[in-house]
Amino acid sequence: MASRRLVRAKRIFEGRHALGVAVGACGVAFGLGALIRYSFLQAVDLSVTRLLQREEWPPLDTAMVGFTNAGDPIVVPVLGGVAALALQQMALPRAARLVLMSLGSVPANIVMKNFWDRARPDRKLVNVAVETAGTSFPSGHTMGATALYGSLAALAWIHMDPRTIRLPLTLILVAIPIGVGISRVYLGAHWLSDVVAGYALGLFVLVPVVRHYLKGIPAEVEKEAATKGAPHETTGEVAAALGPTITNGPLALNPSPS
Repeated sequence: MASRRLVRAKRIFEGRHALGVAVGACGVAFGLGALIRYSFLQAVDLSVTRLLQREEWPPLDTAMVGFTNAGDPIVVPVLGGVAALALQQMALPRAARLVLMSLGSVPANIVMKNFWDRARPDRKLVNVAVETAGTSFPSGHTMGATALYGSLAALAWIHMDPRTIRLPLTLILVAIPIGVGISRVYLGAHWLSDVVAGYALGLFVLVPVVRHYLKGIPAEVEKEAATKGAPHETTGEVAAALGPTITNGPLALNPSPS
């Protein structure tokens, strides 16, 4: 039942642990930023890149390029805008705003890169398979993908039915940013520490925006879902909060409160 998944998400993201994760992730990113000039971190970064690039396999090269394209700083805003527009048309305005808020990771990454001003991997040290421009820390592809696809994964997990569609779609959306980060190191566009910082800062963006989204869920929804043996129908303020169920073929998407 969608309302029960809403309640679970509300309890997770509105708790202290969620804020702790967000703050801790930010601390990880800034901690790595403070260490990027040190030789021991540079040695770790170089070792990991060379390990990933040790074996050449054309199908893997193709897959890595596909992942890196999914996190492109042009693709992410465009895809996010299209997703937000689609959600708005489906009478899901809060979900649309969640997706748009997650795109704040893109300009935030530009600011971070200018602040840390780290050089890209050197062609003399590793194989650089894709053309890159600008500075390296943190990875913009990874940060943007974590925030955008993470927000879409949250929406899919909370609202989408049936389970046979919801679970695979959520896993795919979670897997995309993981693949994006790995691809950036594999293709020689970033160091491992750039990617880890990208994940951390993407999470730092994702947690607050999902938390803000869930703030619109009234207490009545939580009370109804927590009641054992409660009927599946939602009534009164709960129905008004959840909105109508939208069915499109085999999918049923339960809207968030507007």
